[in-house]
Amino acid sequence: DHWNSIFDPFTTSKNEGLGLGLPFVKNIILEHRGDINVVDSSSKGTHIRIILPQYYFSNL
Repeated sequence: DHWNSIFDPFTTSKNEGLGLGLPFVKNIILEHRGDINVVDSSSKGTHIRIILPQYYFSNL
């Protein structure tokens, strides 16, 4: 029920930690013109999809 805010800084459901992990990861992915989102979650775990563009490098 907190999926809208899991990428916000200082959001955590744990007693310890700052809640900066996912916001930090999201920032890196967005800087690489990618996307991250929650696909599914259950008591067994959470499925998060990360999409990064493919770049082609030349020998120029």
